[in-house]
Amino acid sequence: MPLATSYDETTLATWLVLRVGLIGTVLTWTPLHPQVVEAVADTERLLGVSEITADLDARRVELSGSVAIWQRAVDNLAALYDQDVQTETFKRSQLMKQATERLAEAREAWIAYGTGTGLPGTGGTGGGLQVTFAPRRYLADPYIYLPEDVRTVPP
Repeated sequence: MPLATSYDETTLATWLVLRVGLIGTVLTWTPLHPQVVEAVADTERLLGVSEITADLDARRVELSGSVAIWQRAVDNLAALYDQDVQTETFKRSQLMKQATERLAEAREAWIAYGTGTGLPGTGGTGGGLQVTFAPRRYLADPYIYLPEDVRTVPP
């Protein structure tokens, strides 16, 4: 991808589709796809602006956009499972694993650059502050191991 010096909403949407590459193809995403349009809106929220304009720092826009588009990819790939007919098992799709890893990388780069006002759902403020990300764990999830004292909800 060529290095951009500035973005508007249209060029950012195109860049985001290129950013997710083959995963975007699997999800049939185009720059006008609703998930990509929402990722652009998420990018605006991360940046704390109402519109992507040419006067914004291009690297800051790219990093915030990467977090937004990879989060959307993870959300959309969550339902995909690979089935092994011989052992009669299901496991998460390899695409899901890749997208999750790319989301973690995007978040780390976003924090290191010190951008934005906070990632959705983290309560973080970005801007160079230390933010810790942890996977969500649900008390009633039967597929993860949690010690009994953690699984028990206090009265």
